[in-house]
Amino acid sequence: MASPCSAMAYHHDSRRIFVGQDNGAVMEFHVSEDFNKMNFIKTYPAHQNRVSAIIFSVAAEWVISTGHDKCVSWMCTRSGNMLGRHFFTSWASCLQYDYDTQYAFVGDYSGQITLLKLEQNSCSVITTLKGHEGSIACLWWDPIQRLLFSGASDNSIIMWDIGGRKGRTLLLQGHHDRVQSLCYLQLTRQLVSCSSDGGIAVWNMDVSREEAPQWLESDSCQKCEQPFFWNIKQMWDTKTLGLRQVSSQR
Repeated sequence: MASPCSAMAYHHDSRRIFVGQDNGAVMEFHVSEDFNKMNFIKTYPAHQNRVSAIIFSVAAEWVISTGHDKCVSWMCTRSGNMLGRHFFTSWASCLQYDYDTQYAFVGDYSGQITLLKLEQNSCSVITTLKGHEGSIACLWWDPIQRLLFSGASDNSIIMWDIGGRKGRTLLLQGHHDRVQSLCYLQLTRQLVSCSSDGGIAVWNMDVSREEAPQWLESDSCQKCEQPFFWNIKQMWDTKTLGLRQVSSQR
């Protein structure tokens, strides 16, 4: 490879591999049936900086990627042409995608997750999820139960219930350093996470936990009415310390 590799996606049925690089390019290869050879297909000029995540949609024939140039891009794998880009205020660090609805979840270094609806040549912002106090390091999307899991540098994991009761969230705390990767096991309803503290945690998501308040736009907690940390005026008036927007769940 011409540049260090930073991300990869593999499609089993078509044996296609997409490799993202530090120079911003995504290269496509086809693996032989006996897995002894890879044939180069094409290079996609997807980004101007390091590629952080790649997803391939065979139905749409799109290669979707995020990068340190603060954008998510989607390109046509038939023509190799750029279809669209959406820019953020900080590095786009991780990506998940719902193949049925063409919704993309993008986590960034500001600590927020943006839900985008991708179209052939455009996209629209559906909502932004805010709850982490540090940069988003990893995302995992479960299309069956429509749950989104996010891990961040604030050592925490948040479960966002996208398809159920709107606004249901759980905050999982158990790591002592940056959460690096997540994997949700649908069969056993377990979430596996690992972090920079060298630990691996297995969370039983069937266990009943107290739910955090709905993630609505508000300046104060809907349970205790204490202000959130950005509501400086209410903190000053009531002489109380601001809270995080998502309550702690163990």
